[in-house]
Amino acid sequence: MIAKTASRKIVVASDRRDLNRTHVHLAIGGLQGADCDVVFLGCAPYPMLNYACRALDIPYALMMTSAEAEEGTIGFRLTIDNTPSASFELKSLFEASRTANFDAISGTGRLAEVDLRHGYLRWLMHGARPSGKPLAVLWNAGNGASTDIVTSLATTLPGRHVVINQGTETPCRPIDDNAIREILTSVQTIALVGASANPHRPSHEVMAFLQDKGYRVIPINPGLAGQILLGETVHASLAEIGTAVDMIDIFRNGNDAGPLVDHAIAIDARVVWMQLGVINTEAAARGEAAGLTVVMDRCQKIEIVRLGLKP
Repeated sequence: MIAKTASRKIVVASDRRDLNRTHVHLAIGGLQGADCDVVFLGCAPYPMLNYACRALDIPYALMMTSAEAEEGTIGFRLTIDNTPSASFELKSLFEASRTANFDAISGTGRLAEVDLRHGYLRWLMHGARPSGKPLAVLWNAGNGASTDIVTSLATTLPGRHVVINQGTETPCRPIDDNAIREILTSVQTIALVGASANPHRPSHEVMAFLQDKGYRVIPINPGLAGQILLGETVHASLAEIGTAVDMIDIFRNGNDAGPLVDHAIAIDARVVWMQLGVINTEAAARGEAAGLTVVMDRCQKIEIVRLGLKP
């Protein structure tokens, strides 16, 4: 149906459930094979999919989320003619995607990856700042689909912010405010892994915020190695820093956190801090066994503001 329309374009996104990561590419390939041009948002919340349809003037969208599916299958949500449908599962299409007939489809559909997070964030922020009143917000990250958006909002808006449903079924171990306060008032030098030169990225915002609060922040990003970012030389890895650091701040996914914790142990860091949505309990246990203090699924900027630290 979509392939026969005049536009022959569709917006596609997925949440962070493990089930989707491999099969989303099957769906994109099938749409291209049906001569559809695919605009892929990557990991995004469902409301952002509808925003993309309006912003890009594309009437069709497909959200892949196993939240609407039976166990062990993929679910879909559709937008047709700019109207979101009720959530439902298209199990038969998913099963068809694994057949030889599906593999035989060939077409000329193109794929474009588009980052609309900043536009979507500005749209969400429009009129969101209360006058003189701090916010108290419980954010639902849609099983990780909107963790980046939520992080940007939570680090920009004043007030207290709590984030849930960040794409992992492993609960974070609690850490009390006194422990957070002790960490943030004792560390001085922080190595930030996953630093970005994009001022709209949460890692860039947090780095600038921490510097403004008096911390020295050493950026780590192999793609930017040798460049100057916010007055500091970017290093390719923790091993190349060449100076003592108190904290390793991780803006990477949970899988990447494992080797980074091992590096933190090797360079005698005191604290490993995993940002919002970054959780690796096995790595945390290794770090704690080696004497490190480990914080998961927290943002220093949020905690500093919430606890009233470092004015």
